[in-house]
Amino acid sequence: MTTTYDPADRYAPDTGRVLLSGIQALVRLPLDQHRADTARGLSTATFITGYEGSPIGGYDLQLLRLGRLLDDHGVRFVPGVNEELAATSIWGTQTIPQMRTDLDGVIGFWYGKAPGVDRAGDAMRHGNYAGTHPSGGVVVLAGDDPASKSSTVPSASEGTLADRGIPVLAPADVQDVLDLGRHAIALSRYSGLWVGMKIATDIADAFEDCAIDLDRVDPILPDEVDDVPWHREAPPTLMTPGGSVEREASAFGERRRAVLAYLAANRLDRVVVESSRARLGIVAAGVPYQAMRESLRLLGLDDTALTGLGVRVMRLAAISPIEPGGITSFAEGLDEILVIEEKRPFVETQLRDILYNIERRPAITGALDPSGNPLIPIDGELTVARVLPALRKRLAAHNIETDTPARTIIALDDPPARRVPFFCSGCPHNRSTVTPDGSLIGGGIGCHAMVVFTDDERRRAASLTQMGGEGAQWIGQEPFSEATHLFQNLGDGTYFHSGSLAIRAAISSGSHVTYKLLVNDVVAMTGGQQPAGTRPTPQIARQLLAEGVDQVLVCSDDTSRHPADAWPAGVDVWTRDRLEEAQERLRSVPGVTVLIYEAPCATEIRRDRRRGRRPLPTTRVVIHELVCEGCGDCGVVSNCLSLHPVTTEFGPRTRVDQASCNLDMSCLEGDCPAFVTVEVDPDAVAASRSIVPPIEEIRDPE
Repeated sequence: MTTTYDPADRYAPDTGRVLLSGIQALVRLPLDQHRADTARGLSTATFITGYEGSPIGGYDLQLLRLGRLLDDHGVRFVPGVNEELAATSIWGTQTIPQMRTDLDGVIGFWYGKAPGVDRAGDAMRHGNYAGTHPSGGVVVLAGDDPASKSSTVPSASEGTLADRGIPVLAPADVQDVLDLGRHAIALSRYSGLWVGMKIATDIADAFEDCAIDLDRVDPILPDEVDDVPWHREAPPTLMTPGGSVEREASAFGERRRAVLAYLAANRLDRVVVESSRARLGIVAAGVPYQAMRESLRLLGLDDTALTGLGVRVMRLAAISPIEPGGITSFAEGLDEILVIEEKRPFVETQLRDILYNIERRPAITGALDPSGNPLIPIDGELTVARVLPALRKRLAAHNIETDTPARTIIALDDPPARRVPFFCSGCPHNRSTVTPDGSLIGGGIGCHAMVVFTDDERRRAASLTQMGGEGAQWIGQEPFSEATHLFQNLGDGTYFHSGSLAIRAAISSGSHVTYKLLVNDVVAMTGGQQPAGTRPTPQIARQLLAEGVDQVLVCSDDTSRHPADAWPAGVDVWTRDRLEEAQERLRSVPGVTVLIYEAPCATEIRRDRRRGRRPLPTTRVVIHELVCEGCGDCGVVSNCLSLHPVTTEFGPRTRVDQASCNLDMSCLEGDCPAFVTVEVDPDAVAASRSIVPPIEEIRDPE
């Protein structure tokens, strides 16, 4: 038995079964396609680009770990500076002038979360109208966060993609990611359109034992579309403004009809429960399909029971456009079709359009019941707790009795207790987001956005924008506000993504604003990646001055990190304990100023230490509990989670939790006599105590 593990073990085998997460299935997808192309005698390459963001924030990290395996399968991965430019790069892969003679085509994969789908709209529309190469193809991996668990707003990308003429497939499990992913490439090649895949949080985070044999997906490519022979040529390398009208007609005309022909031939939509005497039909796709099936199970309705009770169930794979033949056949004899989907009616509206002209059309319910009352929630995500009551109502309307679930289903939409997010111990944002008393603060995208949750007036943001809009809201607020100055937080990842344009806009409008550019070297919220397009801090300072910023000042945790002559003239570099002085100075300067606060991410430092990339400091901080008065000033100064209030025999005290401490030492600035620094043996290994009970004491779940 082997005891070693290689990440490639999930991706190298091409037969059998492999345990994969949703993200890992997305990583495996281009490798499987390359193997399938090679088996067919096609010489193809793959180009992957996009921008990190939950729920597919770890996709790029997984790709970077594969290294040579990507090279061996002709995969080129280039992280995008932002989603729009990444989409433009993908457009380029389908219209390569003088393509290498050893290649038949290039497959393009774009990835990003729903706000990135919005941002990349113009590029996607252009690229989709232009078309795809018959041996290439484009797949848009759209990460949706319907519950806004890690986003500023809830999202559903299918409507946005459909408006651009991009067909959308919705995986319901990890196996679907592999199988529908292969179909997405084939469909894109066949139709000449980009194809989207809706990757919701519950799909990206799921694990499943997946079949990986290449021949499990064998696309059928119809020779005719609407009884007309179908043959595609490579798209033009140049789409002129006049020619774009023809490309629009093609995208929503013949190419869309080709999509429907492909969907019909390959039968991607499946009737999973059939009943010859059915009166109620249920249609769902993606994550809502799984919530629906679990709800039926809790109601005591398995497939056999549903068949006997006259219920028909359809699992959609393609949610835009919906293939009309399958739906029309599914609707035969039904009195009602219940559509279970997230957000606003999308599938529901298409079904109504498809079935409107049939002789005996069923009622279509979903967002509303037959009386026009709300039925399926149109906000947040569709959990079992939200789907089950709606199912029960419509089943009861057809005289179908259901069991009462054996246990109470807790609706997680309103949990009994909430954990407010907070900065990690030693996080530079603990200090950098503090402002002088009475300041107006603007929030933005990144870890520093957690200032919107605080009650601390010194750091609480009064506004929050989308990524790249930081400070632009002040352009519209300033002329009508009694406030005369704004401190605007801006992360370095956002700065390189698009935030530099917001600074340019502030300069152009004559705003009085101080940007606090928080440079911590990583995009910490999505996995700790280095921001694409990053530059050393002295170069950032030069760029800001060249843009017309009136003054730049730097506060750093290590003023010797860069050579003194690397900084442009007139830029002072101060220690971080002068932060308040720096802010007072900059807000007194008219116009746009920038305070660069440079300190690396504490969590990434911790990871580097554990992996041997950074030395582990030997100095530790402890608090003498006989001296400590429990005043909490150290916590006020450092805002650190590792300072724990404890109850002792001498009364309330403060203690440093050594396990979570990231050795930032900010707590020492409380100037308290109870603090003691000690030197530890770097080679000593602390004794660990297992908290896992013996295996015989672990009971089976009830």
